[in-house]
Amino acid sequence: MSEQRRRPKQRRNSSGGQTDGSQNGSSSKNQPKGGGKAGGKGGSKSGNKGGRQNKVAPPAEFWRAAPEPPEPPDIRPAQDPTALLQSMGTAPLPGQASVSDHYMAAVIQRAAMLATALAASADLLEQGE
Repeated sequence: MSEQRRRPKQRRNSSGGQTDGSQNGSSSKNQPKGGGKAGGKGGSKSGNKGGRQNKVAPPAEFWRAAPEPPEPPDIRPAQDPTALLQSMGTAPLPGQASVSDHYMAAVIQRAAMLATALAASADLLEQGE
């Protein structure tokens, strides 16, 4: 017999087992353990937990007219933007505490400066007396 017979691929059903369990005699070797489901969890409950039904919420109206927001209060720049950083003490970095404090203070001062410039460009900066 020079012709080779091809066996049809075996399909698995939803429980993880083979559709015809006695085709090659090794059906118990290939099946996952634990109730037939992948992952070994098994179980016979349906997809929704506890028998609850999925309720569909009514569609939201995203494109409705929104009321105008109130005018934001004037912004006053901080006198010392690094006060919070200083109140926490030095960073717990052995050998690098003073260097890290310097760099963190520089970043905080730069952020405060940019926030002040942004507030000034939007005409939200508090006028000095």
